[in-house]
Amino acid sequence: MFDEKQYRKDYYLKNKGKILDRQKKSKRHETQERKDWLKEYYSSKEGRIVRFLAGCKKRAKAKNLPFDLDLAHLRSIAPDKCPVFGFDLDWTSWGERNQKAIDNSPSVDKIDPNKGYVKGNVVWISWKANRLKNNANFEDLFIIAFWLKKLIESEQNNGQQTNSTTSSISQHTNGAKTST
Repeated sequence: MFDEKQYRKDYYLKNKGKILDRQKKSKRHETQERKDWLKEYYSSKEGRIVRFLAGCKKRAKAKNLPFDLDLAHLRSIAPDKCPVFGFDLDWTSWGERNQKAIDNSPSVDKIDPNKGYVKGNVVWISWKANRLKNNANFEDLFIIAFWLKKLIESEQNNGQQTNSTTSSISQHTNGAKTST
């Protein structure tokens, strides 16, 4: 009677070197091929959204926050422009420069950080806007904006710039686009 299990064992022992070489070669090729595919996929808008969904879920779990987002929802709310500053979001090159986001990289923002990652509480904004918002609440942001507005109006009324910092602030805030 033919013992297939023993035959396979004997065949493997007899041809072990060739089999292992073939497996290594195949694995190297598949690994590089997969890396290339993943790099291309995650450089697309769709791939970025998938990565952001996984990151949101991981952060929600680590911080014990509610989470009910899904891919379809994140896709449906993903804009091409930052709703805060109005510039184009760069969905393709995030992380290529020192593995760090750049100002126009997309970012998922929790409107109310205490509510977690739930539908209706997240928006896509630029990394720059999210970084500026960080842990500030509405009142803090309003106070800063009001202070800047008074500073700029005061300088315009006086007809002079008091220093380069306020001049720079004036230039940046006058060119900023706001959304309502």
